[in-house]
Amino acid sequence: MKSIFFMLLLLTAIPAFSQTEKLQGTIILLWGREENGAKVVRSYQAFEVVDTQEPNQTTLVNELAKKTASFDTVLSSIWKKDMAWEAATTSIKAPKKTNFGSYSQVNNNGQYLNGGPAKYLTGYQPKKEENNYLDELTGNDWASVNKYVKDIENKLIKDGWERQYGAYRLAYRSKELLIGKNVPYKQNMTYTIVAAASTTGGEMQIYRDNTLENSEGKYYFNAGQYGIAASIEPLLPLQTLSCVMLPETHHSSQPGVLLVYARPIDHERDFNLILNDASTGFSNVRARETKDPKGVKVWLGMYGLGLSGRTIYSRKESGKMAYWLSADIDAESKKIAKDVIGYMEKVAKDRKFNLIDGKLGENIVTDLIDENNNQVMRHVIDPVDQKIQIFFYEI
Repeated sequence: MKSIFFMLLLLTAIPAFSQTEKLQGTIILLWGREENGAKVVRSYQAFEVVDTQEPNQTTLVNELAKKTASFDTVLSSIWKKDMAWEAATTSIKAPKKTNFGSYSQVNNNGQYLNGGPAKYLTGYQPKKEENNYLDELTGNDWASVNKYVKDIENKLIKDGWERQYGAYRLAYRSKELLIGKNVPYKQNMTYTIVAAASTTGGEMQIYRDNTLENSEGKYYFNAGQYGIAASIEPLLPLQTLSCVMLPETHHSSQPGVLLVYARPIDHERDFNLILNDASTGFSNVRARETKDPKGVKVWLGMYGLGLSGRTIYSRKESGKMAYWLSADIDAESKKIAKDVIGYMEKVAKDRKFNLIDGKLGENIVTDLIDENNNQVMRHVIDPVDQKIQIFFYEI
């Protein structure tokens, strides 16, 4: 981590303050958690405070903590009056095995000045602290990550997704120097998160209410790819989605990007998007290429209708594609399965298709058959393994 100190020293310019604003001091946040009844500090961050007067330290700490997606909590803070960040961090005796997380400059309200952490990347032209500043970025550093995400972003926007948050800055394989955001969760909205790193692969980690135990999952991506967590619909009431991107390398920091999109939940809309894209082999509803446990190429489906599993694969018997949704049976998935039957009934009526109910072993099966006797869909309730499966088929 020493290299980060030296890099910041080289890249940090001397700020020009107005007559009414000056460096008030540096506040240091100590992050960690309780282990066996003891508070264990794991990392610390330094924030130079530039404003017309000294900050309310409690208010400032609370605001800064809300801006940081971390697995840890703020255990305490240290105020160093009139000190710049380097002198302040040097003056404290940090516990052993404690990592320096980052340096930023803020005002008394905890708002980043001069672009915050992103100012260390060339081409950064701040307009807003969050979201829209990405639209004004230029330069090679930004291009090195934007080339991986620009196409999927254009597709999402075309499909009605709106960007809620965007972050671009240096990232390192560390729980402290990550790119992350606690995104306020809006009820009845579905979320898609996209991330990329300039030179390596990495992973996204999505948590409900910033709690490890409430994981939405980990989403891995390779070098030269974007990572995507598509159409996340948390089933339990919550306040925030905590979205984190970590590059895979431990050796150096690199530019990275994290993008969060949202749109209203509408399972019937998404059902029809999948159904109507069957003729293309579901090419327009693919989130990203991946591999199944046997190493066979498959794709993650963009839409899950609220169910956990969504995979697009090639059928062995025909070579044509299938879009497969699956979930364990519970109260919520049973409701969704019932809704899907309703959507199938509506399609059968509107398009003059046939809906055929039957059994396959112990499984309760409903098939949707078109006017040429082609199987368009299959809906399966498996009472033995307690599974729900829904298949859309390319004709």
